[in-house]
Amino acid sequence: MEFLSPSANPKLTTEVIDPKRRLLLIYTWLGIILTAIYLIASKKPISIGIFPDTIAVNSWQQVKIKYLSQYKYKSPITDKFEIVESRKDYSYFKNGQKLAVQMRYVVNTRGQSNPFVYQLSKNLVKDSQNNIRQLKEVGYYTLYNDSKQAYITACINPRGGSTVTSSQFMKNQYKYDLS
Repeated sequence: MEFLSPSANPKLTTEVIDPKRRLLLIYTWLGIILTAIYLIASKKPISIGIFPDTIAVNSWQQVKIKYLSQYKYKSPITDKFEIVESRKDYSYFKNGQKLAVQMRYVVNTRGQSNPFVYQLSKNLVKDSQNNIRQLKEVGYYTLYNDSKQAYITACINPRGGSTVTSSQFMKNQYKYDLS
């Protein structure tokens, strides 16, 4: 073993980095930094105004609109918390009948079965899974009912058609969002 004494002057050597390699390192770090900035900046919060104040429903008169605040709920399917960023309830009236439209913007899901159905009854869950239908150029939806009401449910995607199942949602996402 050889130790250097305090009076010894070790010979320092420096290596020169090849200009091409230096340029590659600069571009790599610049790409990483710009990607991080983009990802941080693109996560803008959703405003309450994501849904319009009026949704035209043929020959129905809109009588009420209810703004609801953001909330988290625990999914009965995944046991994970999901966030409802924005939600509005619309009420319509026609010939003595009432129509309620509930719009929800839910994030951090993979298009699982509708979590709102689970709040109603387990029989409706089975009924909804057996009644999936498709409308050309619109997408999938499901119909179900109990003794009091009829329901129609779909996940309305920003691109592509509406979906009902997780596999439909993922196919739509791969086709329009990840390609």
